[in-house]
Amino acid sequence: MRKVTLSLIVCCLTGTFAYLISCKKDASPKSIPNDAVISKINKWLEQQKQGKPSNKVANLELLRNNLLYSNLRFEKSENGEQFLIVPLKEDFKSAAEIEKNTVADLVLFINKDDNIRSGNIVLYTPDNGMANKIPGNTFYDIFNTAQPGADGKFEFLAVTGKPQYVLQYKNNHLVSSGLYQPKATAASAARTSGTPCYDWYLVTTWYDINGNVADQTYVFLYTTCGTCGSTKLKSFCADDGGGWTSDCCIPDPNAELTSRQIGDPGTDVCGPEIIEPGTGLHIKNCSHTWYFVTNAILWYSWKYGSVEQSVEVKNGTVWNFRSVTHQGIVTNGTVPPCMSSSCSIASAISTVSGNVAHMDLSYTLTYAYPCAIRGGSQSYIDHASSQWMAR
Repeated sequence: MRKVTLSLIVCCLTGTFAYLISCKKDASPKSIPNDAVISKINKWLEQQKQGKPSNKVANLELLRNNLLYSNLRFEKSENGEQFLIVPLKEDFKSAAEIEKNTVADLVLFINKDDNIRSGNIVLYTPDNGMANKIPGNTFYDIFNTAQPGADGKFEFLAVTGKPQYVLQYKNNHLVSSGLYQPKATAASAARTSGTPCYDWYLVTTWYDINGNVADQTYVFLYTTCGTCGSTKLKSFCADDGGGWTSDCCIPDPNAELTSRQIGDPGTDVCGPEIIEPGTGLHIKNCSHTWYFVTNAILWYSWKYGSVEQSVEVKNGTVWNFRSVTHQGIVTNGTVPPCMSSSCSIASAISTVSGNVAHMDLSYTLTYAYPCAIRGGSQSYIDHASSQWMAR
């Protein structure tokens, strides 16, 4: 299965710490950090200062000077990648006017080539108001399983401090996701002699227990015009990064979409055993549902499956297949509301041999975005198969 790349799903570290990768889901704390890793982090943070206004450069210095390297840890992600999490000192929260009961970490998204792709300041506010660290494997679960065990609110900021998105979890499922989105306003621009002005909103999408969208709310925050002079960590500035549009649900233009095959064995649901008129044979109709590809971008994940209808015939006490036909596509999970994703079946070839059935699919995946995501719309063709037994 080829990998679809548009750019951001959080990622991970090999190279210097390759020996840490021992299982699919693993948090690996280090008491003595490697000098090469510290140097890599400092170099990357220095690069983020380029083109930034003085207040954002000051934020980056504040961040760099308050990294608690002695407590850094790694969490593995998919496809040989890792997260690198570095806690922030209490002095950082005090200087940045962050609540004392909030846990603050620098989370670096590092690809399998050992390069830092991007990073975020993550502020975690637990529901019970009591925590001194973000639980291990939380970031793995946010971006891979969508079922973190930590109840509470996660605020993701750019390393310069600009708010990007907010996730809230309860009982291992996503309750809401909030995006900070601007809308250009002609009226506010006129008041400042044509200087670009934006009204900022927190757009929150609410989900039910099954991950379906239940509601969406818009909360106006404030208006910014031109260069922002705010010295606060969490501030919006027009010159602090581009790629924003008012209708985009992907808060980072470097977002990466991944798509990979999965080997879901499927489920079978059969109707009652009946006697076939004319032949007197005992038969039943069954439906086989299996999933063959999963997709993810940021905290969104969804998968596509296929439904096959079969007729089974009873020989003594053993059921054998008579026929298998493809019925259609099913989807499970949450597709970003601003994104179009579809899967179409080009061919479905079934074979049966006694009590074993086999289905071969040729399918096309298509993705489209209304906003500025690197790589733009994509379309890919691939194949998948499933084998199951009569019962």
